[in-house]
Amino acid sequence: MIYLTRHTEIIEITSGYIEYLYQPYVPDDCLIVSDAVTDLNYIKSISDQFSCVIFDHCTNPYDPADKLSALIELDIPFYILTGSYSYFNTSTPDPRAKFFPFWAVWVSSQQYQFSHAPKLYRFSSLNGTPWEYRKLTYINLADRAYFDSMIFTFGNRPVYENIPNQDNLSPEQEQRFAQLPQTVTFIASDATRGVDVTTDHPAYQETYVNLVTETTVSASMPMLSEKTFKPIASGQLFILIASPGAVQFLRDIGIDTFDDIIDHSYDQISDTGLRIQQALVQLDRLDQLDLAATYNQIKPRLIKNSEYFNSQEFQDQFPLNFG
Repeated sequence: MIYLTRHTEIIEITSGYIEYLYQPYVPDDCLIVSDAVTDLNYIKSISDQFSCVIFDHCTNPYDPADKLSALIELDIPFYILTGSYSYFNTSTPDPRAKFFPFWAVWVSSQQYQFSHAPKLYRFSSLNGTPWEYRKLTYINLADRAYFDSMIFTFGNRPVYENIPNQDNLSPEQEQRFAQLPQTVTFIASDATRGVDVTTDHPAYQETYVNLVTETTVSASMPMLSEKTFKPIASGQLFILIASPGAVQFLRDIGIDTFDDIIDHSYDQISDTGLRIQQALVQLDRLDQLDLAATYNQIKPRLIKNSEYFNSQEFQDQFPLNFG
C-alpha cells in the first residue's frame, strides 16, 4: 500500500486502502508508505523518484521512537506520522516525527450527525476482535444486572495478530470466560459487517451511554481510533477503556468529557485490570440515574460537543507541515 501524490491527485503505486486524508498536507511528488510495508530496500530502490517519503503510522498504535533507528540509514528526506497522543503538544523523538490523530480528523471530516432518535437503551458497547482486555471487560459486565438489557457485541471478528503488551487473563478469569457465550450479537448483521466505521448502529443512534473498548489499552502505545470519536459525533456520553490519559487528551483538544456527571479518574490508573474495573464502576453509577432526565438536561452540551467536533476549528488544531 504505497501511494504517490502529485498536486491534488493521489496515484496508487500498489493496491490497497488509501489514506486520502493526507492529500491537503503532503508535498508534491511524495511517497506515502503505510505501516504494512516493511521492505526498506524496496523503498530505497524507488526513493529517487520522489521528493520525500512519509511513513504513515497514524492509524495503528505505533511509537515513532521504535521506527526512527531503522530509518536513519535512508539517504532521503523522510517523515514519520504517529497517532500516539503522548506526543500531542510535546516534542517527538525527532523533528521528522509528527503527531497527527488520523481517526479524530477522519471521523470529523465524515460529518456524522447528532442523533435525535429516541433513546431505547441505556448502555452500548461494541466489541469485535476478542482481545484480552475485551474478554476481561465482558467477564466483568456479564455479572451486572443491566447486562442483558444493554447493546453488547463480542467476538464477531477473528484475531489476526496479537497486540503487544497485553495482560493475559488469570486462570480464574479464563475459567469464567469459558462459561460465557464466545460470540454475542445484538443484530444479525453484527456477525458479518466486519469493520464498521459508520454511526448507523443502534449502539450510537438509540443509546445514552457508549462504553468504548479501544484498539489498544497499552500505556506504551496510546492511540484513539474511530471507536472513541463516533459517540462524540453522535451525541452520547462515553466511558473509555483505553490507554491511560485518553480522557485527558480529549479534554486537551476541546471535547466536553462531562466530568460533572462521570468520574473519569480511572483514566489515570496504570494497571489495566483495575482501570477497567473502575471504568465499569462509573457505568454502575450511571445505571442509578434517571438517564432520560439527565440526557434532556445536558442535550445542549452534547449538541455543542458534536458540532465542535465536526468543525473546521477542531480539525485545524492538528496541522501537518513538511519541509
